[in-house]
Amino acid sequence: MQQVSGDARSRFDNSLTNVQYPDRSSFLDNLAKKLGSSSKLPSIEEIEKLWFELQREMTESGKVVKFSTDVIDIQGNKSQTTVVRVGAFNIVADGKYLNF
Repeated sequence: MQQVSGDARSRFDNSLTNVQYPDRSSFLDNLAKKLGSSSKLPSIEEIEKLWFELQREMTESGKVVKFSTDVIDIQGNKSQTTVVRVGAFNIVADGKYLNF
């Protein structure tokens, strides 16, 4: 479980789906820390949430979705912008590719 949660966190941090679901990292950090101590086991809820997040990553990587998020432009200005995420491959706004 500790290995899976660590691998998932690394995979999620480098995935474009993380722009839409940024809260997953804190859950995986806490789970990895809990599992790092040999005296604690994960709860059923934590195991189910880990499974759910793995399943969601797989499902979302095949979808094209539109959502609003904060985007920082070249001048460093942050603004709420509607973006389109193309699976785990590209993210665009106003017809331009965004860097992640």
